[in-house]
This record gives sequence, C-alpha cells and structure tokens, in this order.
Amino acid sequence: MDPMSRIVESVLEQTTEGGRVEGYFRSAGHWEGPVRRGLNEMMRGLEIGDPNALAEADWSLRHLNWGYRTRLPVGSVRLIARTALNMVERGGWLHRKPVALWGCSEGDVKTLAEFVPEALDAIREAGVPGRPYSFVTKLLHFCFPESFPICDSRAASSIQMWSYAAYPDGGQDRERFEWGRLADPSGDGYDGVVEFYRRFWDAASAGQRSELAERSKEMERIIGARVGILDLLDKLLWDAKGDPLPLGLRVVAR
Repeated sequence: MDPMSRIVESVLEQTTEGGRVEGYFRSAGHWEGPVRRGLNEMMRGLEIGDPNALAEADWSLRHLNWGYRTRLPVGSVRLIARTALNMVERGGWLHRKPVALWGCSEGDVKTLAEFVPEALDAIREAGVPGRPYSFVTKLLHFCFPESFPICDSRAASSIQMWSYAAYPDGGQDRERFEWGRLADPSGDGYDGVVEFYRRFWDAASAGQRSELAERSKEMERIIGARVGILDLLDKLLWDAKGDPLPLGLRVVAR
C-alpha cells in the first residue's frame, strides 16, 4: 500500500475510541478547548473592528504558548500575534478568510506557503528574539484551521519518516521533506509541510474523507470547540514524533 494511504488509515484508526488522537483531545481538552474558543472570539472581534480584541485574547495566546510548549516569553507572544495579525489584515483575510488548503488552486497553495516565512521576516524586523516559527504556525492554524497546518519538530520528524517510505532511493523529491528543511526556523521549508498535507487529502478516498469529517465532529464534541481534519493529521504527526508504527508505516507481525 502507498505510504500516504497508510497514514490516512492510521489517522482514522487513531481517532476512534481509545486511539492516540482521540486520547489527545480527551487529555488536552480542558485547556485547548478554551484556547480555541478564545482565539475564535478574537478573530470575530478583529473582523468587526473591536480595538480590544487582541488584548482580550491574551489568556488564549499565553495558553497556546504554554500548552504547546513553544516556550516564548509572554511579551514576545503578544508582539508576535500583533505583527502576524497585522499582516493578516493587510492581506484582507479579516473579512475574507484565506482559502481552504484542500481543494484550492496551486496559486493559492503558494500564497499560503509563502505567508509563513513572510510573517516570520516581519516578526524578526519587529525585534522579536528567539525562534517563533512553530508558534506562528499554531497561531495561524487556530485562526484559520482549514488553511494553515501546524509545523513543529515532532511533526517534521513524522513527515520525514513518511518520506523515507515514499522515496526509498532518496533524491531531490525526498530532500523537500527532510527534517532540517521542514523545521528550519526561517519557515522556508513550510511549503513541504503544505505539500505533505495536500498529498494526504489526495490519498484519501471519498468515503475516507467523509469519515474524517465525522471524526473531526467527534473531537469537537470532546473539547467543545472547532476541530478540523487538518487537526486530526497534526495530532497523529505530533504524537508519533517520527515513529513509523503509529504512523502506520510499519506493521507488527502477529
């Protein structure tokens, strides 16, 4: 079976009761549900021009940083959010959300992939120290859950493991999905993350896509907040952190 098809099956398996993804949402729902709801409220406030929307989301931003262990100083979190959201506003995405990643044109895919390194450039110019790449992708994902996948070191390890199975002979195709490129703090490798997610959707059958949508609704009921299909894949990549077994890339003989 194609390696990506195995990952599709693994996401479906791990979102059932007792699965790794389902278990994540049950264990993290007490903080992640409120964070998701708070950032959703922030986006609604920004859309209507509420000048206090960002300040009122401070708890959610701090707990996004804490819950996902991005370990940025509190002051940096606020400046990162302000800078990234200013770029979102300039791009016209407060009143017209960016396109959904799955089903959009190649041009739109390029726009999404390039936005992250551009936002990181702006954040560095604003004087933010450290490496906020992972936090920026998490912030953008929670603001636009159908458009931006999350990237962190654990997800990058899992994507790299898939590339070993997809391109056993190596070469330039596999280089795009190497950990060092995907996790580069400049964000220049974010296009590989976006491409991986696109291939995941392409590998899913119509029936599997419907089932994934149902599973995301189940996760929503668990945490009481919006959960998309991108979230299901993200949580598997994060939990596996490069282990081929939970990714479905290696099967234990019975």
